[in-house]
Amino acid sequence: MVIAPNPIGAAAAFVSHFIWDYIGERSIGNTLKSSIIEGSLLLIFLIASALSGNFWLALTGWIMANLPDLIDKPMKWFFGKKSWFSCHNGPGLFQYKGCKLGWPVKYKLTKNQTLAFNIGSTLLWVLWCFI
Repeated sequence: MVIAPNPIGAAAAFVSHFIWDYIGERSIGNTLKSSIIEGSLLLIFLIASALSGNFWLALTGWIMANLPDLIDKPMKWFFGKKSWFSCHNGPGLFQYKGCKLGWPVKYKLTKNQTLAFNIGSTLLWVLWCFI
């Protein structure tokens, strides 16, 4: 979104979720531990975004990139409904004749690889904000 602050950037952020879902991240701990780590990294992302002057663009990009999870996960957790988006093996967007964009996982990460990727990508964002 910061590079392309327009509907094309928003669409690219959204589609990137489907591409990244070919990489299967693992839970990095129990719900509490995972929430603390993920919440801390999101807070760092938001602070760096605000300090860079691109807060609203970065937040829009984050929302668009996470939209499939922001919709599918609460529907599953709270209402017991199956996932809708193709990247979660649902019948939704981006599938053709049984081929689904983002499904199945092609590369499975370990817990440590997932944690390293999450921390590394957050640090790259912070560097990007201050260069």
